[in-house]
Amino acid sequence: MYIKWFYFRISRLWRVWLRGAWYFIEHGFSFGVQRQVLVVRAAHHIPSLGASTGKGYSLWGQFRNVGDVRRYKKWRYRGCTYGSCLRITGLTKLAIHMKIKRLGEHFMKHGKIIGRGNTATVYELKEGKVLKLFSQGYPKEAVEREFFNAKAISNMSFAKPNAYEMVFCEDQMGIIYNRVEGESLLDWVTKTGDMQRCAVYMAELHKSIGRNEIINVPNYKEFLEYNIVKGLSDNLEKRKKALQMLEKLGDGNVLCHGDYHPGNIFLSDGHVVVIDFMNVCYGDFLYDVARTVFLVEYTPVPVEMENKKIVYQFKKTLADLYLMQMNVTRDMIKDYLYVISAARVGECPNEQDSYRTIYII
Repeated sequence: MYIKWFYFRISRLWRVWLRGAWYFIEHGFSFGVQRQVLVVRAAHHIPSLGASTGKGYSLWGQFRNVGDVRRYKKWRYRGCTYGSCLRITGLTKLAIHMKIKRLGEHFMKHGKIIGRGNTATVYELKEGKVLKLFSQGYPKEAVEREFFNAKAISNMSFAKPNAYEMVFCEDQMGIIYNRVEGESLLDWVTKTGDMQRCAVYMAELHKSIGRNEIINVPNYKEFLEYNIVKGLSDNLEKRKKALQMLEKLGDGNVLCHGDYHPGNIFLSDGHVVVIDFMNVCYGDFLYDVARTVFLVEYTPVPVEMENKKIVYQFKKTLADLYLMQMNVTRDMIKDYLYVISAARVGECPNEQDSYRTIYII
């Protein structure tokens, strides 16, 4: 009897010690593994990582033989369901971390790039999907905001790609979207020179966006106020004027894209699709129209570009044609343009010299 009791006590102490050691292993080896393991979701879509069976790369199949792995069907983050994931436990964490690292390196080396922008690279996946992988060091909050915005507008009635989930590839974050076929409207109008038709495409799609209402995204005034305060901290008089003007601008709950310009519109077989939902907000739709005019007409062209006067005239003409299609006059948006230009100093500090040259502010 005593021997049984002694064995029970020893085994219990052993289990307690093991649980403590297990906790250390769980949380001490690599804090990033829980997040990095989400690269498995991208791996299921990558053709170049496909197995010999042709069914694609199965990380679950790769991991189930290396140790203790538990599968969770849903992973919830701030109320959003991102899809399946794996939770890795025990001593296998280090081995899995190395496997994921090799996966990420293979993906970055062999994945087919189909687009590249200032903040992200777009990789081709299988089943008509793409991975928008943001640059190293890009703010995590910004990626999360784009994903949340894309989910918030997913059921709205205008052409756009669906966002499926966020993934982690080493120390970079990405979002898996539907693939959008065709070419950007910016490339199309540069190639064809057909500004009238470009303005029609822009206006038709923008009007369909403006027919939707939303409130579970930021208000446009919050975005503008934050950047005005940030950018004009050394010019209190101009900041005060901009904030007073902002307060008088219209309110509403209309969906505003916030970054609507030909570079974020894709054209295929006469159909246009809008992408990039980082700056989605709600408010007065005139704000979104004014924002588009500002982005089309007043943002600077590359320093190395020749014939800048011709390019700026091209941009102004396109903005005028777009306003005509939207049935909006410049007088209707002049206050919005002033406030947007003041906020742009905080949003993109490197562009502020161009704004002074154009005499918006």
